[in-house]
Amino acid sequence: MTPPANVHRAPRPVLVVTDLDGTLLDHDTYSFDAARPALARLAAAGVALVPASSKTVAELEPLCARLGTGAPRIAENGSVLDIPPGSIDPSTAA
Repeated sequence: MTPPANVHRAPRPVLVVTDLDGTLLDHDTYSFDAARPALARLAAAGVALVPASSKTVAELEPLCARLGTGAPRIAENGSVLDIPPGSIDPSTAA
């Protein structure tokens, strides 16, 4: 069934920005086991995971590797935006 022409559809998300410490990662163990199902759904939908943290870029690199994200990352409480080579498709940049 085709929806009426006046129905607005929200665009598909292309990224999710999340805090790491105590949010995506367990505060005590740094495990992200509880988030694995959601992370798998994001990956299957082609939605990039952009971690945000007070950590430095060097501290984020191993965590991002464990999370399987090569997307840009926000470090040092928002003062650094690290964009790994190849993580953004220039043909889609506005």
